[in-house]
Amino acid sequence: TLAMLAFDATLSPWLLIPLAIVASAVFGAAWAFLPGYLQAKRGSHVVVTTIMFNFIAASLMNFIIVKYLIPEGQQNPASRVFSAAGEMPRLGEWFPVLGDTPLNVSFIIAIIALAIYGVMVWRSSWGYQLRATGLNHHAAHYAGVSISRMIIVAMLISGALAGLGAGEVERQRLAGFPAVRGGGGVDRQDDAEEAAVAGFRLDLDPSAVHLGEALDDRQAEAGAAHVARAAAVH
Repeated sequence: TLAMLAFDATLSPWLLIPLAIVASAVFGAAWAFLPGYLQAKRGSHVVVTTIMFNFIAASLMNFIIVKYLIPEGQQNPASRVFSAAGEMPRLGEWFPVLGDTPLNVSFIIAIIALAIYGVMVWRSSWGYQLRATGLNHHAAHYAGVSISRMIIVAMLISGALAGLGAGEVERQRLAGFPAVRGGGGVDRQDDAEEAAVAGFRLDLDPSAVHLGEALDDRQAEAGAAHVARAAAVH
């Protein structure tokens, strides 16, 4: 959101939207680092720390919106409307057969992210080590896997996907950071609490929210529970 508000008047959509996506992923990874570090080095349960961090994130977002993002003279707790450069291209503009659908490029980005995630977890040696760590960290440690590093890296990737998903999420679905929403909307104070709820789902598995964008939220919850059992690092 901050990247969008800072550059939507100067950058073209082809530069602005990727910048907002990258910024969301980087911030998500940075936000997930501390819970991952606390679990890896101090044994803190990641569910507890991430729920606490959701509350902190919601409070921080509320503070930034109220303190810095509300336009001067306005009472509504919301940022200004993003310029047209911040709107995600709708697929109907590229494929007229889809008609006037709100479906936008975030659908394709979510599918690509899922494909990369699937290859990394199920078709790479690193993914094998990750799944081995989740299934039996004692055996993984005996096999030479650095458990602490695996936990931290997994949390960084999870946070990056969470930030990416929050940037991509559509207006009708989970409310996250609307920097790359299809409607070029505003950043509202209410979004902070809803983003925290989305963050709790992402603690289960970040790919589930991406799948929810592409298909349906309820199916994503079931998928999250399944993947969490197979590759959890708790």
